[in-house]
Amino acid sequence: MKIRFTAAALAIALSCTAALAAPLSVPFDFSQSAIGLDVTVKGAPLYMILDTGVDPSVIDTARADALGMKVDRGAGGEATGEGDAKQA
Repeated sequence: MKIRFTAAALAIALSCTAALAAPLSVPFDFSQSAIGLDVTVKGAPLYMILDTGVDPSVIDTARADALGMKVDRGAGGEATGEGDAKQA
């Protein structure tokens, strides 16, 4: 499963401690021309693709529900990218 998030959220989280901490090294996978990261969301380990050119971000609705994430289902629209679903 692949999840897309904007780099802004990651950058904000990292910059909050950047002034106080030493440089942070984050391992990632670049084997399929995308930055893949192992992350943890609400205690659940997940694999995500860091996509700095996507707005809004996309997550599988079943996974979002399982994680207890708030999803605005009224703000749907067209989407393109990886996967075989007809809609985001």
